[in-house]
Amino acid sequence: MKTTSTRIPRAGLVLALAGLIVMLAAATAACRRGEELIIGFCGCLVGKTADLGVPARDAVTMAVEQRNRRGGVAGRPVRLLVANDQQSPETAVRADQGLIDAGAVAIIGHMTSDLTTAALPLINRRRVVLLSPTAAASTLAGRDDYFFRLRQGNSGETDAVAHYAALVAGVRQVVVAVEWINRQYTFDWAERFDEAFIRHGGQKISRRVFSSNPRPDYRIIIKDIMAQKPQAVAIAADAADAAMLCQQLRKHGFVGMIILAGWAMTPLLVQHGGMAVEGVVAALPHVDDANNAKWRAFVEGFVARFGYEPNFAAMHAFDAAQLLFAAAEKAARRGGGLKEALNDIRRLDGLQGPIELDRYGDASGRFWLETIREGKLRVIRRS
Repeated sequence: MKTTSTRIPRAGLVLALAGLIVMLAAATAACRRGEELIIGFCGCLVGKTADLGVPARDAVTMAVEQRNRRGGVAGRPVRLLVANDQQSPETAVRADQGLIDAGAVAIIGHMTSDLTTAALPLINRRRVVLLSPTAAASTLAGRDDYFFRLRQGNSGETDAVAHYAALVAGVRQVVVAVEWINRQYTFDWAERFDEAFIRHGGQKISRRVFSSNPRPDYRIIIKDIMAQKPQAVAIAADAADAAMLCQQLRKHGFVGMIILAGWAMTPLLVQHGGMAVEGVVAALPHVDDANNAKWRAFVEGFVARFGYEPNFAAMHAFDAAQLLFAAAEKAARRGGGLKEALNDIRRLDGLQGPIELDRYGDASGRFWLETIREGKLRVIRRS
């Protein structure tokens, strides 16, 4: 996947719509409201985490458009409502409430673990399915609730990068830089990495916590990290913060391995980090596979529709929409609710191959170890 071609829409236009629910895909005018299947999308459409929310919204939009061209779900046209959670827990809950009040039977979102956690009490109280493309915190797993997700929890990803660092690269000392804002995800990622690194033979691990709000002095963070003389630095943060930390690491002469959490691996990483992110290592749930006809058709359709290439958030969001459509078809055939129908679907033929779902709606999948060379993702090995 080319990491330099994504263009996020102008923030000013989206910001004017912040907090409003906007209809993106409408059924034909002749259809009455009761005949529609109304679903929602809720993600951050402005700011640093828009590199997850905007591609995911666009992927769900494309999925709805394709489905409606094929006759909808069980003969019902699908109508998509979109809300902007602004990466704020309070806004996320209000946005979900608005979507539910507008008739949404399910919501695809949120894109981060913190906002997913904030939304769950409302979701479970209102008994409306929340299907997250990317929330990966392990604390969200193993619950019999209305939450489902398409991204595997952090354990598989962190095991892959920790194994590579300790057993392949021979790293023994690591400092983990952990961003505070999305701490349900970042702290969980760091803890899972620590456990896996020690299990695979690593020795010393220390941690440097920072907050990106307000904007930190990255130089101070890096000076603290460099003082510990690590062989590798692992960063659990979004693309913008990870890029800045990589730049400061290289400016301070760090030549060791840089490991990034999957959250950072969007096109914004290269756009903001430039040469400083060359050689970083991460474990990702997908690879740009020219031999995968299904993935190739998705990428070509996405680029034709939106003018930029999809990232992993778009992939998971498109798969989430397909899972939701399959559950709605099943519920229409046999009666019952979406939650029960989703619980019965244990396997989905996703864009990158089969996705297995456990009885709690948590996905499992495979990871590829990847690096960035010449501004593009390159596969190191399959985990």
